Amino acid sequence: MKKLVILSLILIVCNSPGKTQALSQVSQLFNKYVSEMSGNQIPEDSVNNFVQNAGPNSYHFLIQQAKSYPEIKGRKFAILALGRIGGNIVADSLVALSQQLSPLLCTSAVFAIQKTGVTDIKERLETIVTMKGSPHARIAAATCLRWLGDERSIVILQALRAGVLPPNIVNYIEKAESAIKFRLSGLPGFITVDQWQLYDRRFWTVALEPNLNRSIYYAIKEKAQQLISQEKLPLVYLERIIDEELPESSDMAICLVGLQKESTAVPKLEQYALNTGSRGIIAVQALVNIKSKSAVQSLGKLLSNKQFLWKSRAVDGLVFIGTPEAATVLEKLALVEPQKEIASDYLKKAKLIRNKSNRTDDRKNQ
Repeated sequence: MKKLVILSLILIVCNSPGKTQALSQVSQLFNKYVSEMSGNQIPEDSVNNFVQNAGPNSYHFLIQQAKSYPEIKGRKFAILALGRIGGNIVADSLVALSQQLSPLLCTSAVFAIQKTGVTDIKERLETIVTMKGSPHARIAAATCLRWLGDERSIVILQALRAGVLPPNIVNYIEKAESAIKFRLSGLPGFITVDQWQLYDRRFWTVALEPNLNRSIYYAIKEKAQQLISQEKLPLVYLERIIDEELPESSDMAICLVGLQKESTAVPKLEQYALNTGSRGIIAVQALVNIKSKSAVQSLGKLLSNKQFLWKSRAVDGLVFIGTPEAATVLEKLALVEPQKEIASDYLKKAKLIRNKSNRTDDRKNQ
């Protein structure tokens, strides 16, 4: 009888008007922050403000939203908020969510585990990477081990590679193992382990987010622009990504080299531009973004190379750069171009640049 009374009291408390009202307020607050988001990027301040106002007791509500909110951005917001709440119960829940959610969200769940502040984050990631569940969760966990893993992590990844793995996981496991080894023993002397961990965390938490854009090329550009809004990544880091990583991540690093205007990388970008795939297009755009005299000369060299496939992009890039040097490059190309139509187009574009430059000069002199 005593147990029944206690149970009845618990039910009364759980269904009390006060609790219902509090849940309603949390729900309103949640919907407010989600509706204010533009696109799929979630401002960190919004997540922090929600958690501060809603409190840790919003944990159960957030679990439900992560599973069932109608829009992906709302589910992702809930996952990030869970990470901010933190603690062992939340970390356990995020591990479970990483196996239950769609590929678009399980990656976010794994990344959110790092925010929970629990003492065994690395061990939880090592557990996920060995689970025979969601392949995207395993890839995300292996990626996090790039900056959190140690010798034990290397042994675990090596054991995985020695067994039978799905094809889409093998490369990520191998690259993660290589990245941990490099961080532990191969860093250049002028970069500390802490700095490299920060670079890895910044780059990969954006790079590994699933592509919501149908075009990989535009998805890479969007991610690079998202990263460039923060502090620059050093060229030595980006060069390692370009040389060592899988194509999509490598192409994103090339895009970043252009956005950061790394003029010393122009010779390498010129080589990459000869690629017949998306790398070639991204390298041309990187040269255009750099806008230096050396980049202009490099675009001119590419236009005179018969193996270069992206000539219209390079010409449009020179027009976009719009400097007298860009016009001169096109005029010189027109003199040696055997096809009259192409030569005529070069001259028209050069004239367009000159006219635009003259109008700019006139405005300055007024």
